[in-house]
Order: sequence, then C-alpha cells, then structure tokens
Amino acid sequence: MSSEPLHLAVTHSDRSDALLRGIVKPACAGVSFVSGNTDDLFFDLLNTRKYAGGEMSLAAYSVARSRGREDLIALPVFLSRMFRHASIYVRNGSAFGGAGDLRGRRVGVPDYQMTACVWVRHALSVQYGVLPTEIHWFVGGLEAPSLRERISLRKPPEVRVEPLRREADLVGSLESGELDAVITPRAPRAFAAGAMRRLFETPRVEERRYFEMTRVFPIMHTFVLRTDVLAQRPELAHDLFVALVEAKRVGDARLAETDFLPYGLAWMVEERLDELALFGDDPWPYGLEKNRPALDVFCHALADQGLVEQRPSPDQLFVPVAEETC
Repeated sequence: MSSEPLHLAVTHSDRSDALLRGIVKPACAGVSFVSGNTDDLFFDLLNTRKYAGGEMSLAAYSVARSRGREDLIALPVFLSRMFRHASIYVRNGSAFGGAGDLRGRRVGVPDYQMTACVWVRHALSVQYGVLPTEIHWFVGGLEAPSLRERISLRKPPEVRVEPLRREADLVGSLESGELDAVITPRAPRAFAAGAMRRLFETPRVEERRYFEMTRVFPIMHTFVLRTDVLAQRPELAHDLFVALVEAKRVGDARLAETDFLPYGLAWMVEERLDELALFGDDPWPYGLEKNRPALDVFCHALADQGLVEQRPSPDQLFVPVAEETC
C-alpha cells in the first residue's frame, strides 16, 4: 500500500468547504483537499497526474470514459448542479424573442462538449424544439482568444462546429455581430456592464418549467479518482464517499440556519423553503440510485447529440459504494 500523500482538488462551495477547512476529514490517511478553478482543475485531471482525483466535468468524464479511457473512475457524488437557461446571452437591442429565434443563427460556446452546453442543447430540444443541427456553432475563448479543448471533439457530420478566427473571442464576436448568441456558464463582464442581455428575460421561470417537465435538476460536476490510485488503496472509494456526504451535510446545516444568515442573501431562508417544496427534502442528493433519472437523461443527451458512439450507462460510469451512508 502506498504511503504517498494524495492531493484532491475541488471548487470551493458549501458542499466542499468542510473538507477544505479540515472540519470533515476522511477516515483514510494521507489525503488533503485543495481548491481550484474549473478550467485548470478539469484540464489537469484529464491531462496530468497532478492530482489523485477531484471534481470533474460530468460531460468530459463521460465522453472520455465512453471512448475507452479507464484512468479515471467517478464516485456518485455531484458537487455542482445548475439550471442553464440563464447561460444564453444575446446583444442588447437584438430582435431575439425566444429560443426559437436561435434557429439558423451563429452561436458561440467555449467548448462544444462542456456539460453546461450539453444541458442547454437538451433543454432547447425538449422544451422548445430547437435541434443542434439547426444552429451554426462556433468555439473560442470567452473574453480572450483560446481554443484549448479538454478532450478532442467528435460530432455528427450534420452538426456544424467551427473555431472562431484565431484572434477572436466570443464576447467580442457577439458585440461585433459575427455571432448572434453566446452560451457560457461564466457570465461575461459585458453582461454585468449592461452591454448584453440574457436570451430569456425571466430564466428562472423557464428553468422551473424545465424541471416540472423533466423532474431533472441538471448535474454539472462529479468526483473522480485515478484508477491506479484506487487499485493501490481500494478503501478510498468508501472513505471519500462518506466524507463527501458528511461535508454536504455540514453545508446543508448552514443553509438551514434561521437564527442568523450565514450567507449574504436576504431571503435565503425563504428561498431554501421554496426549493425544498419543489425538489423534496434533499435537492442535492448523492448516490447513484437517487440520481439515476437525471443521469439517464444526461446519457441520452450525450447520445442524441452525437458526442458518444454508444450511450453510456450510469452503472458504467460510477464505482459502487454503500449508499446507505448518504
């Protein structure tokens, strides 16, 4: 058994805070958690051996796994979820009235295969009848020229995906009229400055309609381990799953605080009660069985969009753990 210290990387959220601050410690020895941003974290996990594991894009992991990569395996832990209707941006003053107006348009994305874009295309298809083949896609950096891919793109020939001009970025191309819309999980600075707007005036209404239609709260990130590390230390799967579940419980307890507001949201208590009424007693479940419906939808979306040759099964993507601990 290796005694080498293991470094695991996650984004900093209420689900990971207790691990990053050492409030929750895994039973397995020699494990430390560090925080990172999504772009670097995902790239490092997919392309280097800098970390023994960590938070990972669900799409990048699923696509890589479907292509035969076996160097990473996921725990059924889902550190990020988010509805993404609010991630579609258009120019101020443009004539867009709704999702149907995206047909035949030029739409930019940072990475065609990124999880947020998979979910947006799924929503456009099932909720509004707009298919990926009806849009001309362009790929580039959000606010600076960049074409770094997490994994190489494979797509159906009928879907048009092109790189932006080498010197161009998505925001500049939208502002100049070279693009008609941009889909991005990170809000552009130009949006905060009032230079562009969201496609949907009330995205929360559209997102709630999507949930009521599908009963799916989209999963963005999972948690992966290097399989060579897991082979040396098989106890890691159970011990880390238990620790990640406990860290989420600590975060949930802070969200349930009513004596004072632990976060700077004036109506946090009421927002939480509204979400519990909509989603049930645990809006953010871990474990494979509790998430199988959402994962099935996501795997179908990957196949429908031609990002995988064969639709993966959730059972192929996640290592078995004792889910009674969650």
